[in-house]
Amino acid sequence: MPFLAAAVLLLMLAGCQSIEDQVAGKVGEKIAQTAVDQASGGKVKLDTSNGNMNIKTPDGTMQVSTDNNAVKITGADGQATFEGGDTRPVSADQDLPNLDGANGFGWAGSKDGGMLSFSMGGTDYKDVCTKELALLANSGWTLKEDYVMDFEGMTSRTMENNDYSLSVGCTAENSDNKVSVVLIKSKKSS
Repeated sequence: MPFLAAAVLLLMLAGCQSIEDQVAGKVGEKIAQTAVDQASGGKVKLDTSNGNMNIKTPDGTMQVSTDNNAVKITGADGQATFEGGDTRPVSADQDLPNLDGANGFGWAGSKDGGMLSFSMGGTDYKDVCTKELALLANSGWTLKEDYVMDFEGMTSRTMENNDYSLSVGCTAENSDNKVSVVLIKSKKSS
């Protein structure tokens, strides 16, 4: 959907500052308008008068809003949420548990799935992944034995439940003395 791609481009342009700060004033709004027009390939109307960003295209209308550490994009086909910080994002799916002591969280999700990432101290990525896989199994996920990959410094597994597939990746970040864990959940096709 072109207007979702345009919203993601705006988020990238916004950098670390809030969307409201980036598009405040006519100059910022004009720059954002031009970026969205170019990304969507069509004429787009931006409205920032209510403190959120409303984007209207020939395909429909969407709203980009911020709330604490989250950016929410809402359109006719649902809502996507982007959130991060040192604590687990509130909007992260509850069937994606994380290990105690995790930090450096990131979440991007919608009704069709999402991606949760976090970090753990240490460099033993296999131990971290084994513990995370046990938590996931206790949350109703089943390991698919035929989808196992191990590389130097990284391991990856595929799990599933009735409705979703889950890719689990654990990577040693030796220079930072941490292990990165990424869980990617996607709705199974009907």
